[in-house]
Amino acid sequence: MKKILKYFFLVLMVVAIVIGYLYWKGSNMTVTGDSMLPTYKKGQKVSISDNDDLCYGCIVIYKGKLNDKKTLLLHRVIGMPNDKITFIKGVGFFVNNKQIHREIVGNYQNSDSMSQIKFIEVLDGYRYQVLGVDISISTSHTQSQNSNIPNINSEDCTISHSNGSLTCVVRGDSVFVVGDNRENTLYGLVKIDNILGIVD
Repeated sequence: MKKILKYFFLVLMVVAIVIGYLYWKGSNMTVTGDSMLPTYKKGQKVSISDNDDLCYGCIVIYKGKLNDKKTLLLHRVIGMPNDKITFIKGVGFFVNNKQIHREIVGNYQNSDSMSQIKFIEVLDGYRYQVLGVDISISTSHTQSQNSNIPNINSEDCTISHSNGSLTCVVRGDSVFVVGDNRENTLYGLVKIDNILGIVD
C-alpha cells in the first residue's frame, strides 16, 4: 500500500510540474517601465516562451535585483557568452569589435512630449528600433550595479571617462543586455540561469 501511495504522489508531482511549466510558457508579463520603448510601452502585455532559443537581438525576461529588491526585468540581448561588448559615446555599441549597424528613421514623441531620435539597429540579421544615442556611463552607475542584476563590475568591465566608453567581456555563463530606450535603461551582464524566458 505504501508503494502505491508513494507512486501516486510521484505521479501527481510530475503532473503538477508539467502543468506549471506549460502555464509559465504561455504566460504574460505586463511592462512596467520605459526602458524598452519604442518596442514595448508601459502597461503593454508580452507573452513569454522558454529560453532554449537565446540569440542576438532577442528580448529576455530575467530575475533582476535593484536596490536589494528582487524584480523581473525585460531587456534585449546584444552580447552572448565570451563576446567583447564595447560602447563608445556618440557612436554606439560594438560586438567583438564590429559596430552594430544603425540608421536614423525619424523622431519619437514620448508621453512627456519629449522628442527622441529613433534608429533601426541590425544585429546578426535581426532588425529592431531603438531610441536615443547614448547610454549613461558614470562611476556611480557602475558602483550601484555591482550588487544588482544586470551588473557592470570591475572584473569584467572597464570604463574610460575620457571618451565615455565602456568595454565588457561577457562571461561564459552570462549575456549582455540593454534596453531599446538607450537614454533611460539599465544595462550589463545577466547570468543565463536568471533568464526565465524569451518574449515571443
